[in-house]
Amino acid sequence: MLRAKEECIAVKAFASLILDYEYQADEILPAYVSCRVLIEDLLTGYITAETRQEAIEKFMTGNY
Repeated sequence: MLRAKEECIAVKAFASLILDYEYQADEILPAYVSCRVLIEDLLTGYITAETRQEAIEKFMTGNY
């Protein structure tokens, strides 16, 4: 079983973007990252994207 990375990759005011899982692309599946959005340490939403940078862009625009 894979363990979550729990790495904070972006912060905006009281919100934090926490990277949980990051998968590299292979022959079948594309690259994939899964993140949680926390506001004052409370779970507010999730973001999935192909790259960390795409997840950060979604987070910074409030698209979660």
